Parts: sequence; C-alpha cells; structure tokens
Amino acid sequence: MKPEQSFVRDWKSEELLPLLDKVKAGRSFESAKAAFKQTGCGQCHRFAGEGGSVGPDLAGVGRRLSLRDLMESIVLPSKVIAEGFATTEIETKSGEVVTGRVAREDDRVAVVLPQTATAQAVTIRKADIRRRELSKVSNMPTGILNTLQEAQILDLVAYLISDGNSNHTAFATGAATIPVAK
Repeated sequence: MKPEQSFVRDWKSEELLPLLDKVKAGRSFESAKAAFKQTGCGQCHRFAGEGGSVGPDLAGVGRRLSLRDLMESIVLPSKVIAEGFATTEIETKSGEVVTGRVAREDDRVAVVLPQTATAQAVTIRKADIRRRELSKVSNMPTGILNTLQEAQILDLVAYLISDGNSNHTAFATGAATIPVAK
C-alpha cells in the first residue's frame, strides 16, 4: 500500500513542457527512484527489471518517445494509448459485460484480462459477442504527478529516459535536487 501523499498542484502540460531542458543534466537519481515509487508507476509498468504488466513496459521509453511525448503521456495518459493496452468493453448476447484488455484472440475467441490484478482471464466466443468497444480513456489515472514537486517530476522523467541507470548523463553532475515549492 502506498503511503498517504500530500497534494502539491494539478500539473498541466503547459507548465511542465517548457522545463524539459532541465531533465538532461543535474538530476537526482535517488529522488527519481523515490518519485517512481511514490507515484506507483511500478504497479502497472515493468521498468528496470521489475513491476507490473497492466501498462506498457517502460524499458527503452526514452528511445521510443521524445521528451515532450513522454511528459504528455504522463500528464495526459488518454491522449495516446499504447497499442494493445486500451481497455475493451465486450457485451455478450446474454447481456454480460466484460471489461479489460484483450490479451489474445483468434477467429473463434477473445481472451480478456479484467482490470483487477486478481481476476482470471475470461474467454469469450466471438459468436457470443453482441457489442465490442475500445475505450478512449487510459487505465492510467490522470493527476499521477499531483503529489510531486517540480524537481521530483523532472527527476522522474530523467529516470525514465535513463532506463534506471544511475550513470546516465541526466545524473552526471551528481548534484542532489531540492524540490522547488510552487
């Protein structure tokens, strides 16, 4: 269970995007790891060899996305949902509604992983499907950064682009960052 966190502010892309040059050097690796844990990223995302599988694996995210796109995907998680990770709602002809991520499918069945970590996969015959709809809302909650100070957010982005490597150039100066009150 995550410890209780204090609200800092409702961060917006317009506030954070102009700060991205500050991600490239002078970041704190320790602060970055703590921010990753504090926000609960590892509950859904695999990163640096550990974590969940509900969301996309974050290994190599700094090579796949620009800094701008990475920041926007954190602040606005529903803007672009990674392929294969959108939630699907399926209504069967009997009226049952199953919501989750389609793990695999073929011509006969769709296997859906419900949104709860403890639920079992559900296999639905395609002939039994009345309606199928892809959600435009990400499973990733909005406001995930709202308990972080500006410096912690920049450290977190540096951590993601570093692939969890403390020797990355973003941490090169070794200077600890001090959260800036806003």
